[in-house]
Amino acid sequence: MITKVVTCPRTAVQWLLWDGAKHPFDGKPWHLVSIYGEPSEELLTGDAAARLRNVGMAACMSERFWDITDNPETLEALKAEGKEYVLFDRAMARRVSDFIAERTTEPGDDILVCQCGAGVSRSGAVGAFACEVFGLDCVEFLRRNHAHPNPFVLRLLREEAGLAGKSAFMTALEAEQERQRVETKRLIEKYGSLFV
Repeated sequence: MITKVVTCPRTAVQWLLWDGAKHPFDGKPWHLVSIYGEPSEELLTGDAAARLRNVGMAACMSERFWDITDNPETLEALKAEGKEYVLFDRAMARRVSDFIAERTTEPGDDILVCQCGAGVSRSGAVGAFACEVFGLDCVEFLRRNHAHPNPFVLRLLREEAGLAGKSAFMTALEAEQERQRVETKRLIEKYGSLFV
C-alpha cells in the first residue's frame, strides 16, 4: 500500500530516464501518475516505462490535461485566443481514481509519485486526493511538497471516488491554504516596500 505521496516536476522524471539513473527511493517500490499538457510533453512513450521500472517503478499511468479550472471566463478567454485546451473531465478522474484505488490492495511500503509540469497544482491535486484515500496527513503532504492543488481537479477526483462533500481532509486543506494566505499577506506587509 502507499505510505508516502510526493510530487515532482517533469524534469525530475526526465532525469530518471537518463542512463545511469539510480533508484530514487532507497529500494522502495514507487508508482507514477504522469500528467502533461501538450502531446510533446508526454514522458511515458516508447521504452520509458521499461526504463523507469529499472529504477524501481512498479506501475504507472499518464493523463493529458491543462492546469485550468472550469471557470467559464477562463475557458471563454482561451477559446477567444484560439487555444485548444484540454480540461480535466470525469473520465480522466475515473482513470486516476481507479489507478490509485488499485494501489490500496498492494502489500508493502510503497511511494506514489505525482508528476506534472511544475509538480505543484495538477500533481498537487492528485497527491492530496491520494492522501485522503490512503489516510495520510494531507497538511504534511502540502507543506513537504509545496503543493497548491488545482481545486477543480481535486473536486472531480473526490466526486468520482464517492468522496463528495466536506471532509476532515478538505477542512485541513482549507486551513492550510488560509495559513498560507495569512503568511503571504504578512510577508508582503513586512517586506513589500523592498520591491517598490
